[in-house]
Amino acid sequence: MRAMESKNLKKKIREFFKFSLVGIVSSVIIFFGTVLLTELFGVAYAISYGINLFLSYIYRFLIYMKLVFIQKDRPILRIRRFAAVSIFIIILNWALVVFLVELFHITYWIAIILTLTALSLFNFKMQDSWVFRDLSLSETEHHMTEDKQES
Repeated sequence: MRAMESKNLKKKIREFFKFSLVGIVSSVIIFFGTVLLTELFGVAYAISYGINLFLSYIYRFLIYMKLVFIQKDRPILRIRRFAAVSIFIIILNWALVVFLVELFHITYWIAIILTLTALSLFNFKMQDSWVFRDLSLSETEHHMTEDKQES
């Protein structure tokens, strides 16, 4: 039993590491894309940030599915779940950046870094436990497996 838990923990750590690398690349794209649109083209930071968030999540889905969680079954269901989680996180992410900038007068790029960092663990948990989990298990079996792993 311990060996199985250890193997599962190692797998989760590897997944989180890959997830984080994808997140870092995605964050760099978001950051520089936002700065480029805002500083060079005069687009309002909130609009340029929203555009870059959206584009980065298209990139993230493709990479997560192929390299991080390596799930190829039921892609339509996974796309729907990913979209639901992503829309929630994009809205929360965008709102937090605007909130930090407008209420606390933090420079927009610092607000972006703070927000992306703060939401990364939550995003991983949602992607891992709902979007890219093993769909061969029924919902009941999945929860029973999670309960066993946690105890």
